[in-house]
Amino acid sequence: MLNLRVTTILVALGLLAGTVHCKTQSNAVCTTVCRPDKPSCPWGSTAGGVPGCWGCCR
Repeated sequence: MLNLRVTTILVALGLLAGTVHCKTQSNAVCTTVCRPDKPSCPWGSTAGGVPGCWGCCR
């Protein structure tokens, strides 16, 4: 039972870590790479995410 709980927690954390939220656009496509510092994104993209987990969104 404990093993199932640990597995469930690890899966949930993996899903959260792979998601970057963009606040500027609701249909934005974001990179799944978490960067510790807010990046300078190429033209047409904007930085999105949360402190400690930033990516570029189109």
